[in-house]
Amino acid sequence: MWAHYTDNHEGACLEFEVTFNHVIKIKYQTKKLFQGITLDGYDNHINENNVEKLLGTKAQDWAYEQEHRLLVPLDNEVVVSEGNLHFLPFQEIEDNTFMLRRVFVGYRCSKGISKLMSDVAGYPHKVEVIQTRPAFKSFNVSKQIDTKFWNWDESEKGEEHSLPAVKAVHG
Repeated sequence: MWAHYTDNHEGACLEFEVTFNHVIKIKYQTKKLFQGITLDGYDNHINENNVEKLLGTKAQDWAYEQEHRLLVPLDNEVVVSEGNLHFLPFQEIEDNTFMLRRVFVGYRCSKGISKLMSDVAGYPHKVEVIQTRPAFKSFNVSKQIDTKFWNWDESEKGEEHSLPAVKAVHG
């Protein structure tokens, strides 16, 4: 996840508490759903009846992710759109649970833990912000226990070599 989705630990991973009717568990398989599909002919294969199957299937190679997806119609009144990007404001959802619980901050993230803590301070529930680092003896990501190695302050992009969490990992 850290390599694929957070730009090699420069971003963050968000943990949500989710209870929604539209959460689907991804199915992993070895064969493509639609053999030989092209951009010109996709509408011959993709329609309203199979969109959930299409969005809920990935190659077997990704099975280690154990992914779940939340499908939200873009015409939903709470979806905020900015060009081609669409956002779901999690504090405004009623009758469903979609609450941010933890922010795991990559050790190369220059955003600043103090700023992130300030950003989530106004939420109606506790959100834990955690500095992470690669584990020393395995291929896992671990919580950086010693807070003196947390990237408390925001830094300039490209200055990650001076971040405390980077120094803790690489010296």
